[in-house]
Amino acid sequence: MPRMTSKRFFEIATPAASGRYGAPMGRGDYGPADADRAIARQVHLRQVPLDAGGYDPGGAYWGHAADGTTLYVALADAHWLETAQRDARPLRMFVRARSRDAAKRAVGERYPGARFFDGTPAVQGAAHANVS
Repeated sequence: MPRMTSKRFFEIATPAASGRYGAPMGRGDYGPADADRAIARQVHLRQVPLDAGGYDPGGAYWGHAADGTTLYVALADAHWLETAQRDARPLRMFVRARSRDAAKRAVGERYPGARFFDGTPAVQGAAHANVS
């Protein structure tokens, strides 16, 4: 996944999410089945903008966190994943965190060895993203 505009990033990360009964609450994560052994070589990580009602750009409801955390999303195209799976799914992971570094830690806990698009590795440290 080459560098992209914020608009294109969020079209991929948060596609239109209206349903028969209205907007879904949040979105699911996805990625390779062998996540504990997969290495994500280039992960994009961005803060998800929420409107005043707590909806992401595609219309899924997240609400606003009372604990001061921010919603982030990590994306990695399948060809940036080193995995034993033949047809690995791309990675998408949402996390609420107090900072970008805390969000990187959370991604690194699920995908050890993850490196972010700017070349930095997942930050080592606290076990839970919303702690620091």
